[in-house]
Amino acid sequence: MHFKTNIAFHYYSMIRKKLRDIKNIKIKLHSSILDYMGICLIVFLLGYILVFASLNLSIFNPLKQALEDFKMTDLYFELMRSDKEKELNKDIVLVDVTKLTSRDSIAQVITDIHSCSPKVLMIDLIFERRSFDNTEDIGLMNAIEMGKDKEILSAKLTGYKPEKEAFTNLTKSFFYEIADFKWGYSNVSQTRPGGSIRKYSLSQRLNDSISYSMAYLAACAYMGIKPESKDASERLIVYDDTDFLAIESDKVLENASLLKDKIVILGTLEEEADMHITPVGKLSGMKILAYSTMTFMNHKKIQHMGKFASLLMAFVVCMFCAWAGRHIRRKYTNVTSYILKLFYFVVTAFLVWIAFILFVHFDYDANLLYSLLGLALVEEGRLQYSSIVKTLGKHTKWNFIKKSIYYDK
Repeated sequence: MHFKTNIAFHYYSMIRKKLRDIKNIKIKLHSSILDYMGICLIVFLLGYILVFASLNLSIFNPLKQALEDFKMTDLYFELMRSDKEKELNKDIVLVDVTKLTSRDSIAQVITDIHSCSPKVLMIDLIFERRSFDNTEDIGLMNAIEMGKDKEILSAKLTGYKPEKEAFTNLTKSFFYEIADFKWGYSNVSQTRPGGSIRKYSLSQRLNDSISYSMAYLAACAYMGIKPESKDASERLIVYDDTDFLAIESDKVLENASLLKDKIVILGTLEEEADMHITPVGKLSGMKILAYSTMTFMNHKKIQHMGKFASLLMAFVVCMFCAWAGRHIRRKYTNVTSYILKLFYFVVTAFLVWIAFILFVHFDYDANLLYSLLGLALVEEGRLQYSSIVKTLGKHTKWNFIKKSIYYDK
């Protein structure tokens, strides 16, 4: 009987010890989670100070511009275009008239293109004024009027009124009254003057009506769908690994089979005045128009991660790095800095890889700005948090401070 009592007491003691261990683990885990959350809060505070300073102090203007210009999609496009051999788009063909100097010659090219039976012809040229030679104007108007059922003509929105969020004028070619042409604006969208062109729009408000973009009208005509009335609906241009077949103006008839049933864009490929900065280098307005049209046909809409989701992801990433960073410091005391650098490089590469997969295969743009900014500030946040805990531990008697994993006993 005494032997059985000893065994029962032994098991009882073991169970009590296990429960105490579990309780201690829970307390330590709870304390460490609070510590990691504290580090994240300091990281967010430091990030907010950097962003606030960049927006309000002129000395930080370069940082402000860097934040405004930072887009992960620029990296995705570079990765997609890393292969020098690009696949030619099967729907869009470019006809270059950079070398032509007379309206007669342009009229002849338009006539030649229509004889090749394209499905849509986009004329990315605006003839604002009449020529000194009236016969040239007549020839040009006749060529354009004959194919008006398949044409989308370029126009330019002007006179923007911020208070109304609308333009007041649409500048067209001088012959706009001779027939019922389809006009689409060819304005490019920039975050700031001289900035990179990343977006195109489907439509904009023109006084009390809606004006459609050339890219949107052409894509709808090619796909046989009707344009929808949407106000200032901007979308990301996908500069993927596709290129476009470009034909010289005097080689149109020789390549008639390549233009048949396609979208043909007539414009200038090498006119310096029409060159613009893009995430993949300088491109002509005609090529940007081609990529915009292709984007609508192949990527109806790119879903963008919201600000709340982006901040939440940054918080999770910072929590993980705060936890992993502490364990790395404890385990690799002699080579901590090297292991930490390797760790943060791997985490960054992993995030970029996941975001790239989401963009390419699911048309989803994950905003990594806050996450990457947090990664850069985690160790500084840990240092500041540790200093705060040690200072409070010396000058206060708060019990929760003594439970911190950064408290020096």
